[in-house]
Amino acid sequence: MASPAKWDVVSHGKKKDKKTSKKAFIENATIVDTSAPLETSKTIYQALDKKQKPLSPVNSLTTSSSSNGIQAKKAAQGGDKTTKTKKKEKKAAPVTCLEDALKTLGCNDMKKQFNEIKSKSNAPSLWLGEFVNFLNVKLNVATKITDPFFLEKPPAYPLSALNQNQLEFLVATFKQFDESMLEQFFTYCMTEMKKDSDKTGPNYGYRITLQCLARNYPQFVSKSTKLNLEFIKKKQGMQQQCQFVMWVCSQAGNDDVHIAFKVWSDLMLPLIGYKAFSQFSINYLEEIIQRMKKQKVARLHITPSEFFPILDFVFTPNQSLPQNLQKKLEDLYPKLKEMAFGVDPQETLRHYFPSLLTRLTGHNSSKYKDELLLCLVRCLSNDRQCLSGWRLLYVSHLQQSAILLNHLLDNWDGQTKTIPKSWLHETVHAFSITNEDLSSDYKVDECKKTCQELLLRMTGFEFPWKLAIFTVLLSVGVLLFVDVYSSGSFTDSRLVAFGNKSGVTAVLLQAWSKITFYSSIASKWLLENIPKYYSTFCNFCAPYLQLLLKYMAYSCNYFLEVTQPIQLWFKEYIPIVIAWVEAKAPVVLAEVSRYLQIMYEFVAYYCGLILVFIAPYFVAVYNVVEPYVSQAYDAVIAFVKNV
Repeated sequence: MASPAKWDVVSHGKKKDKKTSKKAFIENATIVDTSAPLETSKTIYQALDKKQKPLSPVNSLTTSSSSNGIQAKKAAQGGDKTTKTKKKEKKAAPVTCLEDALKTLGCNDMKKQFNEIKSKSNAPSLWLGEFVNFLNVKLNVATKITDPFFLEKPPAYPLSALNQNQLEFLVATFKQFDESMLEQFFTYCMTEMKKDSDKTGPNYGYRITLQCLARNYPQFVSKSTKLNLEFIKKKQGMQQQCQFVMWVCSQAGNDDVHIAFKVWSDLMLPLIGYKAFSQFSINYLEEIIQRMKKQKVARLHITPSEFFPILDFVFTPNQSLPQNLQKKLEDLYPKLKEMAFGVDPQETLRHYFPSLLTRLTGHNSSKYKDELLLCLVRCLSNDRQCLSGWRLLYVSHLQQSAILLNHLLDNWDGQTKTIPKSWLHETVHAFSITNEDLSSDYKVDECKKTCQELLLRMTGFEFPWKLAIFTVLLSVGVLLFVDVYSSGSFTDSRLVAFGNKSGVTAVLLQAWSKITFYSSIASKWLLENIPKYYSTFCNFCAPYLQLLLKYMAYSCNYFLEVTQPIQLWFKEYIPIVIAWVEAKAPVVLAEVSRYLQIMYEFVAYYCGLILVFIAPYFVAVYNVVEPYVSQAYDAVIAFVKNV
C-alpha cells in the first residue's frame, strides 16, 4: 500500500535559471519609445529635407547608453511628457469663418511661401499644386459649408473676402504660367473638389483658386461644360458637389453676359427640372438679364437651338418645378423671345418657322398652343420666306396647317390683318390647288373648307365702315370750314342762317338756358344742404357703424376659427381637383366646341335656305314701297327749301 505521506514537489533548477536570465535581460535591454508620435510634414519637400538633417528627438529612437534599465525608463517617461506638452501647445482655438482665417494670412506670407516652393523644385506644374495646398491649410475653417451657392453672402464671395493686395498677388501669380498649364491646373482642382467634401473639408483654397481662374479665363469653363453636365446627371445624389460645379461655372460670365448665357443654356437649362438645381438656374438667368442693363448690352444672341428648349420648358407643365419658379420663368420668357427673334426679323424668323409649325399639334396645352400660333403669325407677317417654307411643309404637316389656317380664319379681323393680303392670298391659293391633288381625308377636307373660306374673305366685298365714317366726318368738317371761311365769320355762315330760319337755333338756345337755370339751382341747393345732412348722418350713424364693424370683425374671426378644418381640407384637395380639371378640360372643351360647330353649321344652313326662300318676297315689297318713299323724301326736301 502506498504511504499516506504527501507528494513532494520536484523543482528543476534549469527553469529557474531561464526565468532569472530573462528578467535580467529585460531590465538591462535597450528601451524604444513607441508612444511618441511621428511629426507630419506639410509638403513633400520637408520630408525630403529630413533625410539630410539629423533626426529630431521626437522621431528618433531613444536608446540608453548605460546598462541601467531604470534610468532608460525615466528617460522614456521624460520624452512622453515633452510630447504631451507639445500637443497641448499645438491645440489652439479653431477658426470658424473665412474672414478670420484671411486675417492671419498676409500677402508677404503668400509671397514667401510661393518663393520657397519655387526654390525647392524646378517643375512649374508642382508649384501651383503646392501653393493651393498651402492655401487650403491656411484657410482651414472648422465650420462646414451649408450653402454651396453662397446666396446669403456678398457678391463674388469668397473671392471678395480677400483684400486688394492678396487678390492682386493671386492674379499676378497665375499670369506667370502658360494658359495650357492653367487649364490643366483648373481641371485638377475641379477633380479634387468633386470628391466627397465631407471628408476633405471646406477647401477654401480650391474655391478661391477656381473662382479666380473662372473669372479671368472663362474659356476653361466653356470647354468643360459637357463633362460637367454629365457629371451632375450621373452624380445627382452628391448634391453638394454638383451644386459646387454649377457655382464654379456660373463665375465664368462675370464680365461678359454672352458667355454667361452660353453657360446657362448649355449647363443649367437642362437641369431646371431637377429640384436641387432649379432655383439657382432660374435665379442665374434673372441675374444675367439684370446684368445686361448694367453692362449696357441691348440683346443677347440666342440661336434657335437655344430658344426652343426654353419655349418647351416654359409652356410644358412640369410638376417638379415650384409654382413661384414657374411664374418667374414665364415672366423672363418674353425678353428671351424678343432677343431670339432679333433686330432684323425679316431675315431670322425663317429659321424658327419650321420648328414652330412642327410643335403645333392637337395635344398642346392651351397656353402653349396660343404661344405657338402667335409666333407663327409673327413669322408670316414679317418674313415672306416663311410662306414659301410653309408651302413646302404643307403636305407633310396637314394637321398643323389646318390648325394654323383655322386660327387665321377665326382671327381675321385681328392677327390675320398683320399679314400682307397678297402674300396670304398667293399661299392659300397654292394650298387649294394642292388639296385637289390629295386623296380625300378628314384632314384634307378640313383644309379645303378653310382655304375656300379664306379665299372668299380675301376676294369678297366688305363694306369699309371705318373708312366711310372717317370720310363723312372729314367731309362735314371741310364743308363747315369752307362755309365759315367764305362767309367771313361763324355768325354770318350759311349753317347759322339755316338754323335761324328753321328755328333750330332758338330751340337750342332755349334748351341751353333751361339747363343752366336748373343746374344753378341744383348746385346751390347741394352746396347748402350737403354739409348739414352729412353732419346729421355722421352724428346719428357713426356709433352704429362702429358697432357694426366691431361685430363684423368678430364674426369674421369666429367664422375663420370654425371653418379652419374646412380650410385645411380645401388646401389639401383643391390642388388635386385643379390638376384633374386641367387634365380633363382640353378633352371636354374639344367636344363642346365640336358640337357647337355642328350646331352652328346646322343653323347657318337652314337660315340660308330660309333667306333664299324669303328673298324674292322682300324684293317685291321693296319694289312696291320704293316709289312712295321717294315721293315722301322729295316732299320733305321741298318743304325745307320753302322754309
